[in-house]
Amino acid sequence: MIASLSRQLQGARLDSRTRRSLQRDSHAGFDDRLVTLTQRPMTRHALGASAVGFWLLIPLSCMLVDRRFQVSLMLILWSMMAFCLILCGSAKCSSPEHMQGERKRPPRLSEVWPGTYQETKMLLFLLGICSSLACVISLTKGGALMLSLLRSPSQDGCSVAELKGFFSRGLSAFRCEDGNLDSKHEGTVLLRHGWSYDAAQVYRMAPVYLRAASQATSLPVAWAVAKDGPLASSSCGSGLCGLFLRPSADEAALLGKLAKEMSHTLGFSKQDGFHLQSMPLVALTDPSDPFGSKRMLSWAVLFYFLALLTLLAFQLEVSYAKNNDYEPLATKSLDTDTEGHG
Repeated sequence: MIASLSRQLQGARLDSRTRRSLQRDSHAGFDDRLVTLTQRPMTRHALGASAVGFWLLIPLSCMLVDRRFQVSLMLILWSMMAFCLILCGSAKCSSPEHMQGERKRPPRLSEVWPGTYQETKMLLFLLGICSSLACVISLTKGGALMLSLLRSPSQDGCSVAELKGFFSRGLSAFRCEDGNLDSKHEGTVLLRHGWSYDAAQVYRMAPVYLRAASQATSLPVAWAVAKDGPLASSSCGSGLCGLFLRPSADEAALLGKLAKEMSHTLGFSKQDGFHLQSMPLVALTDPSDPFGSKRMLSWAVLFYFLALLTLLAFQLEVSYAKNNDYEPLATKSLDTDTEGHG
């Protein structure tokens, strides 16, 4: 009885070892197939073209996608670009060397400057990653906002009394010839977010009137909102100018409660013709340079073209690599020394 149990236990151990070995062999086989696939010239060309394609989509995402989704989409595109770049750079050349010179091509960087192929590839990879990341950061800090405003419709030479109609038509910016910000009656609210309880965003709100002299008798035409900063009127000539805000669901609920409280405090809710939900939210700033975004756009354009040139040079470097580019430096130096002594 004991002998049969021991044989069964040994058989079970052997079966578990066999399964583990089969799993290791299957994983190793998949890794080998992946490495073999990335070593093909067509795969390297496809990975390099995909990296460039993802990078070309970033400015289009800033101009065509809603502002609330721009940052997430840019990070996704940058991650896909970096992933294709890593796969393209990790592949080794598997094609014969005589096939590399059959087609005319521009010279590679490693053939022009004194660095080796491995050094050139690493330099281009790091330069591409750093410049593309700097471009994405510049876009998220205001460059994407400036790009989206370049293609968005705006209204010039208007009156703030028409802001409600402009907002319903989907306009993004306005430059009016009148308007006054009632900064004396300013409301403040906090929106807590993230894992830390102390992390919060500060929103400030104040009513916008048609004229300063009519604040005591007339109704406001809009709510001016500032996020994490002071609420100051931005004058474009003799009037107010700014951007229309379309906040997220959490921000809209919080700002709606603040607007309702301020309406009761200032007595707007008791007057005829006042509709709280129809009043647009605006950010008072110069639409030609909102919150200093023009400078960030300049940096983003500079880093964008630097990253694009680097990606093209990296693709050229990797796509036309030769087999002898992967030989160790010690082997090359040893052969050279041997020939010199001979």
